[in-house]
Amino acid sequence: MLTTDNPGWHLQVDLFDTDLEDISFPVHIVGDIDLDGYGVRCENFKFNAYGGARSLPQLIALFRKFVENGGKNPLLD
Repeated sequence: MLTTDNPGWHLQVDLFDTDLEDISFPVHIVGDIDLDGYGVRCENFKFNAYGGARSLPQLIALFRKFVENGGKNPLLD
């Protein structure tokens, strides 16, 4: 987990050597990232979620949904 300078959060989870390591999807954004929006992408064996300063609980929930749904983009179902 990292903070960003806009301010905000970047959650990156390494998927290498897991059942989800081959999952890939392009960036998908909801709302304005600089405010309370958030986005996700999955590539290069990593799940990435990022968003505004108050979005950390949402980012963690998105990762949980990603895992529980077998690697489907959590913003598209």
